[in-house]
Amino acid sequence: MLSEQLRLTTNPLTSVEGISYRTEQVYVPLGLVERKKQARRREDIAPEQGSQLYQETEITQTFEHQQFLERVLQQRQSPKSQGKRIAIIGEPGAGKTTLLQQIARWVSEEIPYSMVIWVSLADLRGWELEAYLFEVWLQGVVRKVGQAEASNQIKNDFVAQFNQGLVWLLLDGVDEMQATVGNPLAEINRQLRTGTLLQQARIVLSCRLNLWDGGSNALDSFDNYRTLEFSYPQQVEQFIGNWFTSLSSAEIQTGQRLCAALAESGKERIRDLVKNPLRLTLLCFNWYLGEGKLPETKAGLYEQFVADFYEWKKGQFATTGEQRKRLNAALGELAREAIDKEETRFRLRQEFVCEYLEEPDDADSLFGLALRLGWLNKVGVDGENPRKGVYAFFHPTFQEYFAAKDFCDRADYATLAKHIGKDIWDEIFILSIEMATHPDALLLLMKKQTDELVRSCAKLQQFLNWVYLKAKSVEVAYKPAAIRAIYSGFPLDWVTIGHLASTLSQTIDSSQKSGSLDEVFAKEPVLTLDSTLRYSLLMANYASSGHYQITWALQATIQGILKYHPELEEELNCLQPIIQNNFRDSEADSEVWKLWWQNFGELVTSQLRATMIIQCNIGHIWKFTKEQTVKLEQYYQGNILLVNCLKNTSISTAICKEIENTLLLPITEIEKYNMKSDDKLKN
Repeated sequence: MLSEQLRLTTNPLTSVEGISYRTEQVYVPLGLVERKKQARRREDIAPEQGSQLYQETEITQTFEHQQFLERVLQQRQSPKSQGKRIAIIGEPGAGKTTLLQQIARWVSEEIPYSMVIWVSLADLRGWELEAYLFEVWLQGVVRKVGQAEASNQIKNDFVAQFNQGLVWLLLDGVDEMQATVGNPLAEINRQLRTGTLLQQARIVLSCRLNLWDGGSNALDSFDNYRTLEFSYPQQVEQFIGNWFTSLSSAEIQTGQRLCAALAESGKERIRDLVKNPLRLTLLCFNWYLGEGKLPETKAGLYEQFVADFYEWKKGQFATTGEQRKRLNAALGELAREAIDKEETRFRLRQEFVCEYLEEPDDADSLFGLALRLGWLNKVGVDGENPRKGVYAFFHPTFQEYFAAKDFCDRADYATLAKHIGKDIWDEIFILSIEMATHPDALLLLMKKQTDELVRSCAKLQQFLNWVYLKAKSVEVAYKPAAIRAIYSGFPLDWVTIGHLASTLSQTIDSSQKSGSLDEVFAKEPVLTLDSTLRYSLLMANYASSGHYQITWALQATIQGILKYHPELEEELNCLQPIIQNNFRDSEADSEVWKLWWQNFGELVTSQLRATMIIQCNIGHIWKFTKEQTVKLEQYYQGNILLVNCLKNTSISTAICKEIENTLLLPITEIEKYNMKSDDKLKN
């Protein structure tokens, strides 16, 4: 059963007509990094080194493939879950599913008595995971051995496997899962908390990075490991050699010519691009089908593959130029509409596909043509109607490519821009910027729509105005937009998405050479003080149960203020004896602390906060509603996407400057900036 599941989930690129190989023949083991915190962008880098944007700077340990299997999975050496809850995260095409397949095989062979169950989460289609395991997976197993349905004895034995801790659930594609409430991470967390048997299982799941790092993460109890990209030249050339050798010995020289072409001067961008396993596989196909030309962008790589794919298929399924044009347009519309409807995003019901590609059995049906060519593949049956199939694109990245191409072919940038702030659309935006005839126009629409997310909320505009004024009041050697991003993460009641502000600040500013904001604060006394002020009040805000560390934070805050505002000595010194005389020892009894906090905590923090607001403009409690917090999260996701798109060389310098100068500004300040720009143009 496991081998069949793994075969069904294997990338179609490994088994198409004329080119067929087993994953093991070309597999180059990926390393993994255990992440302590969400990645923080480092200094600006050259476009040909763009993958450095995704290097982890706050990691606990780097693992080679075999080392990860033995230490984390077999010896259960992971800090949070002791090997019981593992997340494999990475960019699209980073090899997450392939790695999960390798884990499944290794566990079944190396860990005695283990029962490995593979679940492609997109196939749940509304099923609760625990119910799916009993009603779909287990029923499928017993039918394979000739029984109509699972007996009570089989079900009891299945439960016993869970209770003995022998079941391993390999959950592939959290980002492709339908979530009834909240995002897929929250849905998985809910089911793990309520599923009695699921709590006993060991779980390894895969998820795209943008979903895992986007806002609050309900699965923070999971140890998360990110796939490392291929190293160049060692692993890239090893993969190329394996790929061409797996075809025939006659193709070894073809692979060597590809390696030589990549090594040429001026090919830095494509070398960086193909450190991603999927894109390197596409490049091998492209080179095999039509040797001689290397693309420069992701969109260019996909476009070249699509053209070569039709040429390659000509022998089996000849198509005219008009047919290809119609099919590409229909696939684009299908891809776009499917992504827009979360419940059918990557697993497409037959009825849904027929709306755009006609019935599969009709004469000249585009549906039938897409199936024959392999752009669409049947991946299952509809749970509500087993006689109807469920289909998927060649790979999710091609669905995103066709969707982006559809928007660009129609020049329908306004509709695309409406999806800003939704992480499932990020890759489509990035591809669209690369393909757009007028990328400046698209980026400006994206910026406008990002600002529209918070335009109508007076509270959020008030907050952004505070961010603007506070950032403007400090003199530091960083870009204003980066400082605004830092301060926008300061609100005491906005802990869940503060890391997005951190990410944004370091993505913006090329002069931030450090890998951590702590190092930035250390270089700038004003930021150090403001960070300390914020930290002390943050601790006080969550200290209702009492904790001695609050005394250190409060005293550090007072000392920090006095260092830069000595005129407040008389006002603040009266607070220090209250702290020191009533609570000195970090090992004091917790009951003593609680009593002190009840008597003096509110007095000290309220007086300190009032002083900080007046003198330092720090300490406001914003009390955002749930709806406002969601809007802010989308706003930050949109801004991070904008900054990443600015690195595209097709964007004009003037537009880059305009967008950077107006990032994270309230609407009033954006309008002032635009008026000044208009006046300059008139003059």
